[in-house]
Amino acid sequence: MHKPVKYTLNEKGIIINPHVHDGYLIGIDLKKDKAIHLKLQTLDDKQFILEMQGVEKLLCNEFAEGNIIFDIVIISNREPNEKSLRYLLGEPHPKAQELYIRQHEEMIVREKTNILKGEKVFVNITTSYGCELHCICKSLSLLEIHNDISL
Repeated sequence: MHKPVKYTLNEKGIIINPHVHDGYLIGIDLKKDKAIHLKLQTLDDKQFILEMQGVEKLLCNEFAEGNIIFDIVIISNREPNEKSLRYLLGEPHPKAQELYIRQHEEMIVREKTNILKGEKVFVNITTSYGCELHCICKSLSLLEIHNDISL
């Protein structure tokens, strides 16, 4: 059973409630409908699914045993971190023609604008150990996992 929960962000867009710092990213489930479910576990053993819908870009590196969460940043209606956004979107080859470099820069401006307008969400998970995740999606929700097993 999954129950939707409200999450709280600080002024930098970092999730502060529920308290996921030093918790774990324990699973990634890619869905057919451009959704991704990230399974999170807090230090007090509560489990959540961060459901990202309408995923357009995803980069997930170094998934390992452990994946200790440093923070989860959710940005919409404000400017995303330029370095993180460029990391997700990549950079053109240094010898690329000027046309391709200009098109790439225009794409970055478009994505920033969509995030600033609240039309898209930029998600960035940094870890103390393991997986780093960057994503642009249309929306997201947080669900608490309840394992109601009655015999």
